[in-house]
Amino acid sequence: MDIDNDTATELGFALISLTAHTVHGVTRAWKGMDWDLLAEMHERGWIHNPVGKAKSVVLTPEGQAEAARLHELHLSPVIDMEHSIRTLEEGMWRSATRFDPNWLKRYLHPEFMEFGRSGRVYRYESLFPPETIDIDCQLPLPNFKVSRVDRAVLLVTYDSHVRYGEVLESTHRTSTWISNGQRWQMRMHQGTPFNPYKPTG
Repeated sequence: MDIDNDTATELGFALISLTAHTVHGVTRAWKGMDWDLLAEMHERGWIHNPVGKAKSVVLTPEGQAEAARLHELHLSPVIDMEHSIRTLEEGMWRSATRFDPNWLKRYLHPEFMEFGRSGRVYRYESLFPPETIDIDCQLPLPNFKVSRVDRAVLLVTYDSHVRYGEVLESTHRTSTWISNGQRWQMRMHQGTPFNPYKPTG
């Protein structure tokens, strides 16, 4: 199983630190899990009753599903999330999803804001009801890159090339995606126009 080892180590240390106690100036922590946390997991239906002599706990079907969600949120390496985030980002450039109000409500954060390439500011409420138009955008998106800002925050950068009749608009794009605990949602987007034929540097 591929995991983000740095994040896993930090989370593991945070958990064992909950059992830390100091005696005669020496601080120790149990290697096992805090009992209050196990009891809470049981209350939430994630594990069967942890009380007993067994050294392991049994995950319920609900617990297995929750474990998969938490694994993706906290432990998945960025490279494992790139495909799903690319699919969501490119959904903003496909008419079938970009102008589907249910899709937008699912994947746009309620406080979404965009600084468009024209300088115009767009907010969540201004996108509804969506007006359907054809989008002639180059897909897959060029120079697509995902980086982690925090466990629940991802920064996406790429270039967009969109054709409007005979005019091709090229734009450097930046998006911020955050997890609401259930799914990734776009919180912020910005576009800066550029000339792809003009040498840089």
